[in-house]
Amino acid sequence: MKVIRNFYTSEILEYTCILAITLIPFFIDKIWIIIPIGLIVIIQLIQLAKKNEFKKEFNQTFIEKQLKYIHKRCNFPNKADVRGTFHKVIWNKNFTQYVNYYPDNTGINRKKKRHKGIIGRSYQYKECFVENFIDDKAYRTQMVEKYSYESNDMKRISTDRKSYFACPVKDTQTNVYGVFFFDAKVYNTFEDENCELVKNLKSCLEMINDDIIDLFRKRY
Repeated sequence: MKVIRNFYTSEILEYTCILAITLIPFFIDKIWIIIPIGLIVIIQLIQLAKKNEFKKEFNQTFIEKQLKYIHKRCNFPNKADVRGTFHKVIWNKNFTQYVNYYPDNTGINRKKKRHKGIIGRSYQYKECFVENFIDDKAYRTQMVEKYSYESNDMKRISTDRKSYFACPVKDTQTNVYGVFFFDAKVYNTFEDENCELVKNLKSCLEMINDDIIDLFRKRY
């Protein structure tokens, strides 16, 4: 009801401004037309911002539901503490974490560079990637040597995760809209591309790939 009420309020204000534009020349100097014109522009901008925010909330809710579905269908081992999220490509081709990790509800709006890390590798090569680190030392070494992080970057990063899976959402022209990203506490949870868990996960992501594209196509 609040959305409908706000809509009609904006409509009334806009029509009032249009009426003012029509009547002003008959009563006062035409220069005053700039006021209702300015108000119309402001109203339009506010409506656009609200529309974009509503669309974003709708998209986020849809993706969150897909992550819940994937967790249920893939039946991840409990001890692995698998969590998943989605990183959206933004205007400068970097990433923003579009939704919180599921199920631990953290991380939304974090930014990542497109040329760094496992997510960046998946984006650049436009394919799924599996990676595992036996311990923290291996993680820090490989993130610098293999995944383009700087040593100073790693000083600010801490993690208890040892197994990773990233998979891009892409269309038939191989435009990448974002990357689904999963990690786990147990080494080799995502053993390799051919393990049963990864196959199931890829199958789930393939089923929703086009739906995710449809969410963002108009804004890509």
